[in-house]
Amino acid sequence: MVCDLKWWRIPNRLIVVGLICGVLCNITEFGILGGIKQFALGAVTPIAWLVILFLIRGMGAGDIKLLTVIGGLMGRGIAEIVIYSIFAGSVIGLFGYLVKKIRRIHFSLAVMAGMMIYCFGIVGSDAAV
Repeated sequence: MVCDLKWWRIPNRLIVVGLICGVLCNITEFGILGGIKQFALGAVTPIAWLVILFLIRGMGAGDIKLLTVIGGLMGRGIAEIVIYSIFAGSVIGLFGYLVKKIRRIHFSLAVMAGMMIYCFGIVGSDAAV
């Protein structure tokens, strides 16, 4: 997130390290086949859901890569995180537009908010970590 805030990009090296960590964490928790399945489901979900937003320039590739890494780490919880992140991004964007006339936001802030909502169960989800 720091890289995104500072340079408006997320280096691919960090993405690769995150993906490797995701594979290893899931294999450790679910075994080889189960871990690879969890990783794949979590990593593919953000790409499948958000490719349309990327194609219409509603979201950058770095944002999708960030969510892919989180999905690779979290597995099936990524669906909720994506939804919470989109909601948080909408709120941040609307607030920024109304208050400061900001037309572009760092979506990584919304992803962080979505992760916090998911992990801390702010909306009453029983799937919180």
